[in-house]
Amino acid sequence: MSGEALGTAEAARTAAEREFDRQMALHGHDIPDDLRPGVLAVHLELKRMTALLRTADLAPEDEPAHVFTFETGPGKD
Repeated sequence: MSGEALGTAEAARTAAEREFDRQMALHGHDIPDDLRPGVLAVHLELKRMTALLRTADLAPEDEPAHVFTFETGPGKD
């Protein structure tokens, strides 16, 4: 990784850490210092996975059964 890319990645992580700290304080969560690195890592991974889920472009028939709905009635199969 180049120095510039490394600096950008570090800046993004620092911004994510500040956001994490702000959210934890906002909701009254006190994360012990020894657990913070692990909790932060999980938080960042969940944010990454959530972003992927929101970009999924699935056809209705590809959705899980409990999500997919369809209309029934006259003229509907």
